[in-house]
Amino acid sequence: MKKSEEILKSVVKECQKHAKRMNYAYQIILYHTPFTGELLSKLSDEELAFIDQVTYRFSKFQDTIGKNFLRRF
Repeated sequence: MKKSEEILKSVVKECQKHAKRMNYAYQIILYHTPFTGELLSKLSDEELAFIDQVTYRFSKFQDTIGKNFLRRF
């Protein structure tokens, strides 16, 4: 296998990891949508942590695609 193919597989695996964890956290917070200021002020620290996880993983997913995946093409 070519080095570029190995790198691409590694990038895809990283994207899958971020997508899986983002989806898990999203499923937990889904019943709270749509978010409002009032709703967010009433959420527990644990619920807010899942929202943080979704935003963090989305950012990492986007960075991985932009910096590693698209650059390879």
